[in-house]
Amino acid sequence: FRVFLGEFNFADVGDDGELTFAEEQLRRIINIDETELALCGDTHTGGRPAVAFYDPHLPIASRSVAKSSLACTGIFGSNAAGECVPPHFQLPTSATAEEREKVRYEFLSCVLDTRGRFGCEEERSWPCMIGMNEKGGMTDEEFAKYIDNSIVPLYPDMEDTPGKRVLLKVDSGPGRNGRELLLKCRFRGLYLYPGLPNATSVQQEADHNYGPFKGVVRDNLKKISSAFYTAGLT
Repeated sequence: FRVFLGEFNFADVGDDGELTFAEEQLRRIINIDETELALCGDTHTGGRPAVAFYDPHLPIASRSVAKSSLACTGIFGSNAAGECVPPHFQLPTSATAEEREKVRYEFLSCVLDTRGRFGCEEERSWPCMIGMNEKGGMTDEEFAKYIDNSIVPLYPDMEDTPGKRVLLKVDSGPGRNGRELLLKCRFRGLYLYPGLPNATSVQQEADHNYGPFKGVVRDNLKKISSAFYTAGLT
């Protein structure tokens, strides 16, 4: 990764071999992280289950939770300059035609725009993006749409020349290794750099920013689903 940054002009290499980054270079390095947001009371969703020690001779105490198959996918991220990439939510839908897809107004009213400069001359306001498919998960096709609709517009000056390239560091998942997408991105000057699958925050920088967010989401969903279960609304 160190060699890649210097070779493709995302960083300057000093005489001592150390990397230095200009502000414009930092704006063109993005890290995104995809996570599942499930509407159930299972605390294991979206992370590794905690290690638990127990006595096999004693019953294991458990808590009733509301189970639900409903889930969506969220993609969050930021560039190295600290600008927030517009969030993307992949929602489930049973509609078989695009014109029949619907989104609840209550959901849209809670989605906020983000502000950032990225590859523009001035700071702009960027809307949250929404995709829909049957299971609310990311696929090769949906990830390609995400690149076209969420990432490419941030850099109207992007091209495959020094100083104009954009580095997108991604986690493991569908679409990341598609040859057609990779070729299309390379011709544009967008370089997809894969991270390690199932990595900790040591290798996945986005976990430093969005790890606390994931924890809050899981805690809130646990409280809501438990309340629904207690009230007999499940």
